[in-house]
Amino acid sequence: MDMGIKFVRAAKIDAYVMTTYKKKKLKTKMMVMEENGPPIDWNQEFWIPAQIPIISGKIVIKLMD
Repeated sequence: MDMGIKFVRAAKIDAYVMTTYKKKKLKTKMMVMEENGPPIDWNQEFWIPAQIPIISGKIVIKLMD
C-alpha cells in the first residue's frame, strides 16, 4: 500500500515581458492567470528607448512565465 503524500498545485501563469537595454532591465507588470480562471487581458505598453545610430544589431524581448 502506497502511503506517500502527493502535493498537487493548481497550474497558473505568471507572465511578463522583459528586455535589457544598455545594461538596464526593462519589464512589464506580471499578469497572473489561475487554472480555469478567466483569460487575462494583457493590454500594456512596453517602451524600449531607441538611439540612432543603433548600438546593437538586435533587440531581444523575452516572454517569461
